Amino acid sequence: MFKALLIYIFLLQALYAQTIAFKEERFFQALNNSVYKTGVITFEKKSIQLQYDNSPQIFIFKNNQLIETSTNTIIKNQASIIYFTILQALFNEDSTTLKYYFTLDKKEKIHLLIPKEQIRNSIDKIEYEKKEHQLQQLRVILKNSDRIVIEPLY
Repeated sequence: MFKALLIYIFLLQALYAQTIAFKEERFFQALNNSVYKTGVITFEKKSIQLQYDNSPQIFIFKNNQLIETSTNTIIKNQASIIYFTILQALFNEDSTTLKYYFTLDKKEKIHLLIPKEQIRNSIDKIEYEKKEHQLQQLRVILKNSDRIVIEPLY
């Protein structure tokens, strides 16, 4: 009976959790320079955990709160919280959340998110591409012309 329960728990976790290795480019317009990172991100039904390679920091986003676990610090940066909210909405295909923050458009394979008033001061636009419900690329273009490009390493 105990073995059956353990198998059931692991199967449920597998249904609701997915870990994805990714690479990230952060381009800083003022410096005309990019910083490259790799890491893993784990999506669960109601949370996200992100860790960059060669870094002790782990970020957990749950209940609209972002925590850096090594120092147990709550991160209050609104742009970071919105960033994780968008990641979660894209992974869960949550169109209600996306429509709350963005006007949605699609041109061929590229989905375009134009920010609404509440986040327009920090984000210029977001573009993403999915293939068979899997994110292929995410581009976040900020108001200061900085950009973040994330590509899963499937």
